[in-house]
Amino acid sequence: MLIENLIQVQGPIFQAVQESNIFADNKIFVDSIPKKDPEVILKEFESEKDKHQFNLKAFIEENFSLPSEPESPQITSVDAGEYIDLMWDVLTKDFSEKNNFSTLLPLPEKHVVPGGRFRESYYWDSYFIAEGLVASDRLDLASSLIKNLAFQIDHFGYIPNGNRFYYLTRSQQPYFSLLVDLLHREGQEELSLSFYPQLLREYKFWMNGEDILSKERPFDFRVVFHGNKYILNRYFDELNHPREEARKADLETFSKATSQTKENLYRNIRATCESGWDFTSRFLDNPDDISTLNTTAYLPIDLNTLLYHHEMLLAKFSDILDKKTETKEYFLRADRRKSAINELFFDEDQGFYFDYQFEKGKRSKVYSLAGVFPLFFEICSQERANKIAEVLEKQFLRAGGLATTLNQTNCQWDGDIGWAPLQFIAYWGLKNYGFDQLALEVAKRFSGLCLQQFGKSHAFFEKYDLSEDKLSASIGEYSCQEGFGWTNAVVKIFLEEIRKSN
Repeated sequence: MLIENLIQVQGPIFQAVQESNIFADNKIFVDSIPKKDPEVILKEFESEKDKHQFNLKAFIEENFSLPSEPESPQITSVDAGEYIDLMWDVLTKDFSEKNNFSTLLPLPEKHVVPGGRFRESYYWDSYFIAEGLVASDRLDLASSLIKNLAFQIDHFGYIPNGNRFYYLTRSQQPYFSLLVDLLHREGQEELSLSFYPQLLREYKFWMNGEDILSKERPFDFRVVFHGNKYILNRYFDELNHPREEARKADLETFSKATSQTKENLYRNIRATCESGWDFTSRFLDNPDDISTLNTTAYLPIDLNTLLYHHEMLLAKFSDILDKKTETKEYFLRADRRKSAINELFFDEDQGFYFDYQFEKGKRSKVYSLAGVFPLFFEICSQERANKIAEVLEKQFLRAGGLATTLNQTNCQWDGDIGWAPLQFIAYWGLKNYGFDQLALEVAKRFSGLCLQQFGKSHAFFEKYDLSEDKLSASIGEYSCQEGFGWTNAVVKIFLEEIRKSN
């Protein structure tokens, strides 16, 4: 792929399209493909654009193949479980064909995409989708997803946010260790162990720069040296300019920012996308002002627990492979991180885990479901788990499941917007500490809401309004998407868990 061929993400045509309103979704054009040599299209644009009769939209439609609007799949089954089983093939895409004019990055195996506007592979979605595939007896397809992610580690040194050129400067919540662990859990020991080199390489990506940290240089890239004691992680992005796929929205956010917050705002927007929580009050200095995003100043509780699991799996696999030095090293790293998580992130008075704003040396005050990740990875005490369960039941529980945060804002990862992956993490986290009834209540409420809306729309959606009788939650910078990979997966798993409890 030659960068100069990608005129849909850079240059005069890209800028003209993104500054116009010819497409309701900025992602449409960056996902388009030139129909002929990009240099020829550029020359034609330069000669035509200033003419009185020039029509930008007509020019684009003539010279670019635009992604087709997603259609509702024609699956007539009224049984939700059967519908989900059939939807996996609908959402399965083949990315093996290379096109030098496309922003799509080829993958060797078939991949299940989330659905709707998300027509490519997404990193953290792939974990929850894989769990759903296993629940549907599709381990073969789950293995294909994992091989694709390993392929990306081999080629880029990490797993991009998605397999698009414009996602190459960031990753996403690191679930590769959980995916490899899933294979091991499902009896695929030889295959899972074969990914040991990729596990190591991805870990080095997240820890890049740790060797240059010091008291004088306490943070760099995705690593932070806190209190001359712990090396922990933050979300980051290599670039500090508007996202190609959301340029207009980012420019609007920038225009509202103060001179103080403008300096690093685009990087903070991109870093929030790496978190997967785009956008949320978790990383806002002012919860009512999106232009105060300060994501790179936070140590996120979810990211650091995920990397704890990564270290523990490296230690486990090193031990199996008889690598004694590595076994000791990664157990030590995991133990240090566990101590840091329990020391820095937990608030005894509030009885909950919070993100940590390292630049100010204090915990965030935003209650979010990211605070249940230590339960999912079993790294907190039973006493603390008791307090967290009480907070979840008394403050987070809604008619349709668990709220995302206790802040009501205009961000889609806040308030009573319900997201399947967070319900999944909370469910298993509660189960790990013996809160079976509360976990079951979460599963019943969330799956019940999804099934209620499925009865009306014959579809599952990316997110839901937990407090009102709506088909989906519309809040966010794009419309709610139908499909939907991780919702299908979690509903499938929850229905089976409810069945087993009866």
